[in-house]
Amino acid sequence: MRPCSCTRWPGFALVASAAVLGACKDPPPAPHATAEASAASASQGAAPPPAPSAKPGCSLDGWCGFPSVKTGSIHAIWGTNSGNLYALWDGVLVHWNGGDWQEVPGFEKAGLWAVHGSEAANIWAVGEKGGAWHYDGRWQILPTGTSHALRAVHTRSSTDTWAAGDAGTLLHWDGRNWAATPLPDTGTPADLLAVWASSDHEAWTMGTGGFMAHWDGAAWSSVPRKTPLALGAISGTLAEQAADEAQVSTTVHDLWAVGQRGTVLHFDGTDWRLEETPTKHALFGVWAEDRKNAWAVGEAGEIIHWDGARWTESPSGTTSDLHGIWGPLGRDLWVAGFSKEPITSTLIRRHR
Repeated sequence: MRPCSCTRWPGFALVASAAVLGACKDPPPAPHATAEASAASASQGAAPPPAPSAKPGCSLDGWCGFPSVKTGSIHAIWGTNSGNLYALWDGVLVHWNGGDWQEVPGFEKAGLWAVHGSEAANIWAVGEKGGAWHYDGRWQILPTGTSHALRAVHTRSSTDTWAAGDAGTLLHWDGRNWAATPLPDTGTPADLLAVWASSDHEAWTMGTGGFMAHWDGAAWSSVPRKTPLALGAISGTLAEQAADEAQVSTTVHDLWAVGQRGTVLHFDGTDWRLEETPTKHALFGVWAEDRKNAWAVGEAGEIIHWDGARWTESPSGTTSDLHGIWGPLGRDLWVAGFSKEPITSTLIRRHR
């Protein structure tokens, strides 16, 4: 039999095409099988079902390669829908309009680290030297009052955005200005790598050394550390809880934080606890959709999934380090990252 050939997506493991898969099937059994052979087969039981095969360019779990705009590292991805995405390529902002990736002018030396928005006309991108850019129909840079790098941003509305960064830098946007908000004095300030908010009185930030702090609407307070390892990403879901018949308040339902050596923390509205995971790879990004659906991504192509009971691995088909994940409930999931030596951008998508 002639050898089978395979196609390779950039940064992906070998995946056989449909035609090749057909050509690679074992030949049918000889029509004149002996009685002895039939008896032996029966004694061994029925043959196992064939192993599942992947679509061309996809992993066995449905993660498929997607064309990228340029080479280089991708550190974050966010959007409003699958036709309106933003990603950070080597610190530069690029936009997906549903048909093409285009570099956004004016960010050539921005050194961006994070992007997030609450809607299509309220988006923030933050980065080196305290840089913060806002989009409300056009992009403009707004002063933050700090020269420290900003590593994370989370916005709920045009009047409620948090940004976090190096040396314990924590800023709040009220619709007019950025203002610094002090953290509790715990000695050497941690570099803050993640921030997430659910309401005016509920926000969290995390960073190096397992540092955790909570905002209650008036001040930040430190939270007992559950790990000495750096925590680099947070994502959560909300639950509507009626305080009485006339008032409804939004509260945290589930919150996930991820970090080094496969660390995953879960907050159930009362307390944080360490979760068991199937990996020791560093996890760089997390996306929570509901109580039974959360995803985390990390180094060496690691993707793990929470189904409401446990975390399991989801084969990604790539060995690239994966840094960002985004996907609205019930729609496509997008994951971004890069491979090393040479640095090559990686984009994968999972249809749902």
